[in-house]
Amino acid sequence: MASTIFKDFKDCLNGCISLNANPNIYFDKAFMAYSRIKAADVAVPAQLQVMIALAALPQKWEMLISVITGDNNLEDLELSNVCTAVITQF
Repeated sequence: MASTIFKDFKDCLNGCISLNANPNIYFDKAFMAYSRIKAADVAVPAQLQVMIALAALPQKWEMLISVITGDNNLEDLELSNVCTAVITQF
């Protein structure tokens, strides 16, 4: 149903990674939402997923953006790369 898929996408856009909570909470929700979106035959490219997750970083961790993107081409990045870097930082 379109409204459910839209809600999942909006949740991804509005998600925030907290300095005080385990980042797995954010990533578990994001992975599940993108999985449901994909199951509905809606494509959210990996690069867009990466950029949405990077935008969800707390300001204090924005240095991770250059760490994550500096060593990789955007087309090679996946949400799991961001997840690993954020969990390591946490």
